[in-house]
Amino acid sequence: MEATELIESLIPVGTTVYLDPNSLSRGGQTGRPYRGVHERLIAVIYAEIGGRWVNINAELLRWGREEYPNHNWLRYIDYPSEWDPYEWLEENYPYVLGPVYYRVKAEVSPSAQATSSGEEAVFTLTIINKGTESDTYEIRVTSNLGWPFELSHEEVIVSAGHMVEVTITVKAPEVNILTTGFFTVTVTGMGVRDSDVFRLVVEPSES
Repeated sequence: MEATELIESLIPVGTTVYLDPNSLSRGGQTGRPYRGVHERLIAVIYAEIGGRWVNINAELLRWGREEYPNHNWLRYIDYPSEWDPYEWLEENYPYVLGPVYYRVKAEVSPSAQATSSGEEAVFTLTIINKGTESDTYEIRVTSNLGWPFELSHEEVIVSAGHMVEVTITVKAPEVNILTTGFFTVTVTGMGVRDSDVFRLVVEPSES
């Protein structure tokens, strides 16, 4: 899952949000209030989720530090701001989803294989429930060249903190030249989605 997908899952199109602009920000070129060095609006986004107001910025920060721990998520900490992001990371910070949330990770292994025309190639999709609740995931696979494939399961239930494996079997078509097919796997759960890409290189069969 990318950051944009996380935000889309939290505040889909049509959601009413509340913006709290940063009164300490001034545009780097114009000096306009609430603007950053590149003249973008600097604000905290709040959305009503499950009957409570949630700080979307804090959710993104927490998600980012968990998913990409090597990324410097606090590199702008010295910029003038009304908010302290370290407060957002505190265990008792009230404006986050808290103990209930849904997250999923989809990974295909191997990411690439080579085979000959008419042979089968087997890939393993690992679905990891990184949320706090059990979830049901729908699995969809698309092929850019329309190559046939079979899924061992099209839908799975995964408990919180657990993973399951789904087998993807691709039947290599007859080809006359070395051909590469790309496949996209999308796993969709309760308001969450993740995807991965794998490829199959097919060689012509020996005559």
